Amino acid sequence: MSKSIMVVDDNKDVRHTLRAILKNMLKEHSIIEVDSGNACLDLLKKGTRPDLILLDIMMPGIDGWTVASRIKEDPKLKKIPVIFLSAKIKDPKDKRNEKLSEDYIEKPFDIDDLSSSIKKALK
Repeated sequence: MSKSIMVVDDNKDVRHTLRAILKNMLKEHSIIEVDSGNACLDLLKKGTRPDLILLDIMMPGIDGWTVASRIKEDPKLKKIPVIFLSAKIKDPKDKRNEKLSEDYIEKPFDIDDLSSSIKKALK
């Protein structure tokens, strides 16, 4: 069964790189590219239901923590797993990461770590 993964990142190069990696890693999955937190929330409101969201934290407008928070607050969306994928160094004292996401991967990321995290989140 094909699954869909939404990649939310304001950097076009990051989105395209992730698309190429994901297409190679998960051949049967569809990839939805979104360039902002607002665009992500708009698609979700319109009924798009990805099986996983890879979410950047530092974006103009709405940041990733706010997007993830809104997803987790919505009964229709809260079961969608979120993986933060960010250049922001993870702060072990920041509890938002554990509450809002399945994992936190720092950029530049290791492809094997990303693959492992995605496969775990999609189970």
